[in-house]
Amino acid sequence: MRAFGNTTYLFIGLAIGLVAGWGLRAVTTSPPSSATVVSVVHTLESADDVTPSEAHGAAGTALQAIGPDREGTDPQNSVSRGVFEFHHQFESSNGATWFFGTLTNTGPVPSKFKVNAILRAAAGEEVGVAVGYPRPSVLQPGERTALGVLRKDGRAFETRDFEVVALETLGPIAVRDGLEVSGWLIDGAPDALSRQVSGKVQNTSDHDMRMVSVHVNAYDADDKVVGITTLYVDGGGLKRGQTARFTGYVYHHAPALRWTQFASGYLE
Repeated sequence: MRAFGNTTYLFIGLAIGLVAGWGLRAVTTSPPSSATVVSVVHTLESADDVTPSEAHGAAGTALQAIGPDREGTDPQNSVSRGVFEFHHQFESSNGATWFFGTLTNTGPVPSKFKVNAILRAAAGEEVGVAVGYPRPSVLQPGERTALGVLRKDGRAFETRDFEVVALETLGPIAVRDGLEVSGWLIDGAPDALSRQVSGKVQNTSDHDMRMVSVHVNAYDADDKVVGITTLYVDGGGLKRGQTARFTGYVYHHAPALRWTQFASGYLE
């Protein structure tokens, strides 16, 4: 499949951020510190072959996904395992809803995951599913990253559960080694819910890279995720030794006191 142009990716990313960021308000707070772990088992051939499990987690529940045996050896040593910890839910006046939390690879191998938010009516029937993918797309063993699940339709729901799905790592994988972020700036008042971020990314690797992006995460006073965004560098790609700027807005839906950022790209 032929990739879209870099300008198209930049436009889509900014459009999503602007739409999702308007008029947001918090409707839940941080979950209890003690969380039940629910085991969710999947056997997948690819990222397109997904069969959701019947196991669900309540608000504040950490969910564990167990994926397929990659080497055909001892499942305890070779399967993918991931845990999602739910932090916050925020709703906007246009009907969009963000679910934020962290995803951790608790297994022994680099793994790819997605998180489903299952939306239910008062009687318990499903009325929708929203999906979130972590950045980086492949987590190393023990690695944790912020994750947001965006629900864009306005259909009402009463409760939501979460599922973690382990996916096969097929196709190109974004790399982070050799991409260095510098000149990191955050503009705007600390209590503002929209902040402009900017900086530079340099390709210090031995390879040319395409679709180079910077992933920004915002955390509140309790170190819970309140906002995420992905910004592309000017021009989209970086040749060996090249440096490019990035700039954009982060809509953190509660005051943010801590920020993290990293760059990734695909080898030419």
